[in-house]
Amino acid sequence: SSMIVRTLERHRLAPEALELELTETAAMNDASHSRQLFGDLRALGVSVAIDDFGAGYSSLSYLKNLPFSKLKIDREFITQVDERRDSRAICHALIELCRGLEITVLAEGVETRDEVETLRNLGCTMFQGFYFAKPMPSEEFRRTVVDPEWLALLASPVHREIAQLEQRVRG
Repeated sequence: SSMIVRTLERHRLAPEALELELTETAAMNDASHSRQLFGDLRALGVSVAIDDFGAGYSSLSYLKNLPFSKLKIDREFITQVDERRDSRAICHALIELCRGLEITVLAEGVETRDEVETLRNLGCTMFQGFYFAKPMPSEEFRRTVVDPEWLALLASPVHREIAQLEQRVRG
């Protein structure tokens, strides 16, 4: 955590502006060390997220005993959540569990509007995935997030379907 403090000071960042992600497997590899590290980071004001939840150990005791602020549901449970009853049940349980524990939940790997809508109906409000955009350089990201056409595509399934059709036709 001292390296984090030095980095924050060097770059003049408020601790609240930083969120560190650890995969579930890495965080659970040494649970007692992770508990101490997460506690120190949270005390500084740094947010800690567990990435790929559900792909590793997935013990509920980790949810109770590790002080983190965001859980990212692994893509395995997100893919076709709109069609798969088992994935919906798992996502619903995780979303409700996080709500009860006051942990933010994020669905990662979202690729379709139907997945977004299904997860939204289950109570998820944070998403990441190719449905919104593919990875891009920071300068392109800055231009994209203020582009009214991109925002319209994101908000409207009709606009998005038309754009996808046009892209397929172009090749």
